[in-house]
Amino acid sequence: MSRTMKVKDKSFSKYETGLQKAHDSYSDLMLQWIISKNEKPSIRKEKEFLKIAMESLLAWENTSFNKFRFVEAANEGIPKRIFLLLLEKQPFTLREFGELLSWKVSDIELVKEKKTRVEKMRTEKMIELAEVLAKGNDVFGDEKKFLHWLKIPNIALGKMRPFDLIKTSYGRDLVIDELIKIEHGVFA
Repeated sequence: MSRTMKVKDKSFSKYETGLQKAHDSYSDLMLQWIISKNEKPSIRKEKEFLKIAMESLLAWENTSFNKFRFVEAANEGIPKRIFLLLLEKQPFTLREFGELLSWKVSDIELVKEKKTRVEKMRTEKMIELAEVLAKGNDVFGDEKKFLHWLKIPNIALGKMRPFDLIKTSYGRDLVIDELIKIEHGVFA
């Protein structure tokens, strides 16, 4: 077995283990909710679940297997409480966050106030944004440096700011490609 295969097997195993922990935690959380006669699960439990889920998603590189998991999540939409936790963790202002996801701030407020689940298309855009953030933080090793890079016009990206490009799926792909080039030391 080649060295590359061993590394991928370890990564896959780590991902599967993390995913199983996330699934088990989520199942426990839902069971707790049902048993407690519809009392909402504790925020602490949901934060634990979110941490395990995010670690497991980021533990294994962006492969087709991982993409299937994202498709499942997008089809179901994320629960409001998980959305609120993600909103708390993301590094942008509310206006920038809305701009990146093509949402009005009032739409975000509506989800925060009234909805119980984020719709399919909006969940998908959030997952796409999370992929860019994870890749950028991984490549730059520092969130502040990455956020600075996002907001500066980039010659390799047609003199556009990566921030403006990640508003669309095609632009997101261009930014991910550029991050991969930077990761491998290929600068335009």
